Amino acid sequence: MNKIAVVVVYFGKFLNYFDLWLKSCEKNPTIDFLVMTDQQLENCPKNVIVKSLTIESMREKASSALGFAVKLDRPHKCCDFKPLYGLLFREELKDYDYWGHADIDLIFGNLQYFFDKYRLYEYDKFGALGHLALYKNTDKVNNAFKLHGGDVDYRQVFTTEGNLIFDEVEGITKIMRINGFKVFTKRIFVDISICYKRYRMIDSYSLDEKAKNFPIQAFYWEDGHIYHTYYDREQLKNEEYLYAHFQSRPNFQITFDCKKVNAFYITNTGFYIKKGNPTRKQVLRLNPFYGSIYEKLEFICREYYRKVKNRIK
Repeated sequence: MNKIAVVVVYFGKFLNYFDLWLKSCEKNPTIDFLVMTDQQLENCPKNVIVKSLTIESMREKASSALGFAVKLDRPHKCCDFKPLYGLLFREELKDYDYWGHADIDLIFGNLQYFFDKYRLYEYDKFGALGHLALYKNTDKVNNAFKLHGGDVDYRQVFTTEGNLIFDEVEGITKIMRINGFKVFTKRIFVDISICYKRYRMIDSYSLDEKAKNFPIQAFYWEDGHIYHTYYDREQLKNEEYLYAHFQSRPNFQITFDCKKVNAFYITNTGFYIKKGNPTRKQVLRLNPFYGSIYEKLEFICREYYRKVKNRIK
């Protein structure tokens, strides 16, 4: 079995559902999670290793590793530095076969199951997006970000104040694919769209087939697994995924003890304890569907807002 470490760099106060993130880490005992933060964390699972790090010290480490002064003044800019973690945390990662980066606005499913099912060991990079991706821990892979092929050169990325999404498809993933690295890009994760009020998966993903959304659907975590539950032609179905990512969401309502819960629904208003099999009525209550026309208007309004915002910038 490959030895795997997933690195999370986070500065500032953690959101109120962080204990659920830790719970999902605990259910992946074969994987270590290295949390680099300026916060104090106590009573973490055994496989969650907390390291003290400030944004100032990370900026110094990055400047030293790259040989030039980098721009890193805001926590969100750390996303661009994710492909650099293999170099920045070389000492902490030296005993691992694969290292990865992840976000905390997500809940993990059964990671080892999917890594085994899709033969992680065959790939240099497993995962195309920034929420969760693994890299083979070799000098060649750890320095791949310096190669040409992405939309922006790495020197520009690390000397620009704004976020250039270097950890995503058009950044490090594109660079590695163009330069002959083997990259796993199949969509085996739930990525919730921010264009809609209800929870539905993002339709567009250039590297794999379109997501399957249904009028009656919900998402839940149960005993270390992530499921998409939905009604298809009046039949209840469940599909398992690697993780559920609900990007850019604020603090949620939590109605239970995070350390004792064994199953919970993930919704746009909060997390709710799950008991028994989902029913049609329950799913509609947790994730209301207001009709296709309503959702088309939602999407159009969101896109118009995004275009106006970008033009103002």
